[in-house]
Amino acid sequence: MARFTQQQRKKARERFLGEHPEIKKRIDSITEQYAKNCNSSLEDCRSLETMLAIDDYAEKNGLDDHELFLHYIADSAEEFQRLLAEWRTMIADINPLKFPER
Repeated sequence: MARFTQQQRKKARERFLGEHPEIKKRIDSITEQYAKNCNSSLEDCRSLETMLAIDDYAEKNGLDDHELFLHYIADSAEEFQRLLAEWRTMIADINPLKFPER
């Protein structure tokens, strides 16, 4: 599985925030000064906080954070299934544990 492009990652973050306006409001409230205090650009700081929010959302809802991210990257159910199969194959090559079927 190839690494995701910046455009794909951005699309996933935007889709997630579009479905979660309360989180988007929190992310949008991050200021330039806050980012500067973190030695980061505003865009990078907001991107990181969005990824952390995705991880937190997945954990609170008993979801796999990577699968959730794939859901937001994919433009169709077929693409999601393809990306998921590629990801599971890659992980299986690294770690021989079996994934439960869903």
